[in-house]
Amino acid sequence: MGERVQEAPKCGAAVQHGEAVRRAIAARRRARRVVSCGLLAIALAVAGAAGRGRGEAPRATAYRVQRGDNLWRLVDSLPDASGDRRELVWMLKAINGLSSAPLHVGQRLLLPADSRSLALARRDAARFRATAVTTQPHAERL
Repeated sequence: MGERVQEAPKCGAAVQHGEAVRRAIAARRRARRVVSCGLLAIALAVAGAAGRGRGEAPRATAYRVQRGDNLWRLVDSLPDASGDRRELVWMLKAINGLSSAPLHVGQRLLLPADSRSLALARRDAARFRATAVTTQPHAERL
């Protein structure tokens, strides 16, 4: 019947080559793990930085317009309202969906309640309007 052929013992050079290949594969796997962990850490850091400040919704004060009120006067009552007043008037118009400056007695306006909310309203009035939480409903006087 058939004879079994025994494999010849590996010579020293072949054994050394096999060991070198195994070490190279192990090193490649370690490098992949390190790079993967590094990329994961970077992704988490970026996501954390992007999410900072989003945990808390911007705050707004609901204000009922009184006789004699105008947007220019309301701008003066905003927290940390430095800079170009025209920009702030435009921002109040955008937040409240106003097409013109005249106000009507009894009209309800949203005003940023704090500096952080004002900064968001300056950057993105539509987002402020959509996400603002009213902290003082129907404040009668500023």
